[in-house]
Amino acid sequence: EGVGGMLRGGAVGTGRPVGRPTTDAGDASGTGVFDAAARRFDPKLADLVGEKFFGTLPRVLGPSEPAGVLHGGLRDELFPWQAADVVVSCGSGDNMCAALGAGCVRPGRAVLSLGTSGTLFGVADAPVVDPSGTVAPFCDATGRHLPLVCTMSCAAMLDDVLAGLHLSGTDSLSARRTAAELAAGAVAPGCGGVNFLPYLEGERTPNFPGARGALLGLAPGQLGNAGLIYRAAVEGVTYTLLDAFHKMRNVCPGFDPSELLVVGGGSRSKFWCQIVSDSFGLPLSFPAETEAAALGAAFQAGACVRGIPVEEFVEKQNLGPGRDTVFPSEDGETKRLYQEAFERHVKLTSALFS
Repeated sequence: EGVGGMLRGGAVGTGRPVGRPTTDAGDASGTGVFDAAARRFDPKLADLVGEKFFGTLPRVLGPSEPAGVLHGGLRDELFPWQAADVVVSCGSGDNMCAALGAGCVRPGRAVLSLGTSGTLFGVADAPVVDPSGTVAPFCDATGRHLPLVCTMSCAAMLDDVLAGLHLSGTDSLSARRTAAELAAGAVAPGCGGVNFLPYLEGERTPNFPGARGALLGLAPGQLGNAGLIYRAAVEGVTYTLLDAFHKMRNVCPGFDPSELLVVGGGSRSKFWCQIVSDSFGLPLSFPAETEAAALGAAFQAGACVRGIPVEEFVEKQNLGPGRDTVFPSEDGETKRLYQEAFERHVKLTSALFS
């Protein structure tokens, strides 16, 4: 009963300059009180928060609908070179904008973000309802839907592993990563039966908040092998994402991407990206702009100013690849080793934490 209202970042950002809080379906779908199928806030869910809560929620705008305009003193202060009123777009959430910036605006494409956490999402025509709660039923920023899975154990976990490895003559994190990847490149896929379950802080996909990291399958003399430990950690993070990918494909009708658009800080690692491509069995492409969310926000604003559908504006930009596509290995033995290691990862995770 003490909750007087709720505004996410986008609603605050548009509410201040135009005088009233607004949002879009993408950002609103992360509130827990939004009906993704109807693309509106659900009064029954809102009433669970508080009796007056529903009346405080921002107005939900269409994908390219303006929130309002800047005029007068505020316009002159922020845009002194602009004589006409300045249109303020509705904005959207970070993952929704990242999809726009990566050019993921039609069903059949998917984005993999290798950041502090890992996220995988793709555009769908229909809302996704997953009773297990694994796949989040977000809306996107084009009027469609953006089913998404998220893992906690990703790049931040690898940084923690790097800090604990014995790598002589390396001080900076980037130097340690380079040395670790060089050593890990000499280790065969599958790490000779060693699996690193990367849940140092628990995990949300699978939903094991009480899980902890585990290093399994070690033989004598292997504990001090920095390349082996680091490769096992990278593979463990990748297998956690791959397991989430399979769950998403099982739940989302028509979700069967032929490639992945990869963003986030981890996308700069050729070593990691090759492991991802080999494990998923899919080619990886890389948007030219690494800050895909910022670019997507600009695209959304451009569509708003032009008054055209967001996906149409994005597709007119002719987004090219940022670097060469990474293709999965065609070697049968490599495929077998990754598949066996992934199956061990899933079984060990279930045996220890389910």
